[in-house]
Amino acid sequence: MIEHMTPLDGKTFVVDRFHEAPQHYLKVVSTHAPNKKEVFYQMTHTDRVRKLSRSGGDSAPQARFTYDFSPMSVVLRASSKKWYEFLTSLFAILGGTYTIIELTSGAVDTVGTAVKEALGKAS
Repeated sequence: MIEHMTPLDGKTFVVDRFHEAPQHYLKVVSTHAPNKKEVFYQMTHTDRVRKLSRSGGDSAPQARFTYDFSPMSVVLRASSKKWYEFLTSLFAILGGTYTIIELTSGAVDTVGTAVKEALGKAS
């Protein structure tokens, strides 16, 4: 989680050619922790290199930072699952897997029988 608080720390952004400039887009989300009164902010970062035209108003390359403050907020809460909820979820996954395998097996048998009948090799 700490890497989302300072995503640009320790990173360098170098352009390879003249008339290029880095652009950074930061999405900022406020985060509330359960035992803390202050709010802290998490960020995600994307970047790209912008190519500037050789003539016109874009003659001086400049790094750009664009911030987008999210109107939504993250609230951190610790939660646990009861053992019987875990067991129920496990059995649901196993039952669903078994059902899919049986349906697939039945479909393969039906297609195999249809192909044999079409070829006249039904025994």
